Order: sequence, then structure tokens, then C-alpha cells
Amino acid sequence: MEHYPTAQERRVWERVAESLPADPSSPQPMPLPTPSLPAEPALPEDSALTPDVVMAYLSRAKTEARLYCYLAGKVSGQNRTILKHMEQMKLSQVRDLSSVYFILTGRKPCPIPSQPPCVTCINETLRWQYQQSLEEQAEFTALAEQGGEFSCLFARLAREACLQAEDILTLLGQLL
Repeated sequence: MEHYPTAQERRVWERVAESLPADPSSPQPMPLPTPSLPAEPALPEDSALTPDVVMAYLSRAKTEARLYCYLAGKVSGQNRTILKHMEQMKLSQVRDLSSVYFILTGRKPCPIPSQPPCVTCINETLRWQYQQSLEEQAEFTALAEQGGEFSCLFARLAREACLQAEDILTLLGQLL
């Protein structure tokens, strides 16, 4: 792998090269290679997958991970284990969607997690999350069916949303 000098290294070498006397018998210094950044990829006109859409999914996944972490602190035993597993699934989703965002834009994402719902009753919160998981599954399935380079990823995320809904049903069955 080639090492491309940073801007700071280039400035140092330019100063060093200027301070040396010109010797006609010595070979001329080669210019330092300048890395070029690739152009931002163009998205298809009919694509529903835009950087803004991916950022919205990222923010939602971060918020849900925080919520599951909070809920895990309120329960114990197997219920805590299930919620911690759900948190890890959401954090994995954040990493996957961050990669998609980077591929689409060439920039590292900085999602701002939205406020999690107010938890007054764990059962009601899980009920709300169950509906969110089903909606997320439908959205990811639609993105997977569009085809494209991320169809396999969104198919997997749809399956994970379905598993998350099943985990919530298991939790509700134990908590009720």
C-alpha cells in the first residue's frame, strides 16, 4: 500500500527543497504524489435510498439501541438478556447503515439520535416498539425488493426486524 504524504508533510518537504542549493548535476526532485478523492457517486434517479433516508434509519437505530439499554436496566434475568441482545442487534444495524452512508456520500455519518419515547410503562413501550419493528421490516423489505447494490443488506435487516418483533412478543409474554 502506497503512503501518500499529508498536507503537512508536503509543506515541510517544500520548505526543505527550497532551502537546498540547486545542483545542476543532481537529478530534479520528483513531485510528491497528491491523492485524489473519488467523485461522489451518483444515485439513480428512481432510487428511494438517499443519504437522508439512510441517516433517518441511522438515527432511529441509535435511539432504539439507547432505549433497549435503558429497558434492560429496568428488568432482570432472561428479560434483561433479551433486551441486551436487541440492543446489540441495533448497534450492528447502526454500523451497517453507517457503511451504506459512507459508500453513498464518501463522508462519515454523524447521526443525531432522536429522543426515545417516555417510558412510563415497560409493556406499553414494548407494544410501541413492536409496531415500529413491523413498520421497519416492511420498509427494509421494500428497499430490498428494489434491487441495487444494497438489496442483500436490506433483506437481512428486514429479517432482523422480524426477529426483533418476535423477541418483543416473547418479552411481553413474560412480563404480562
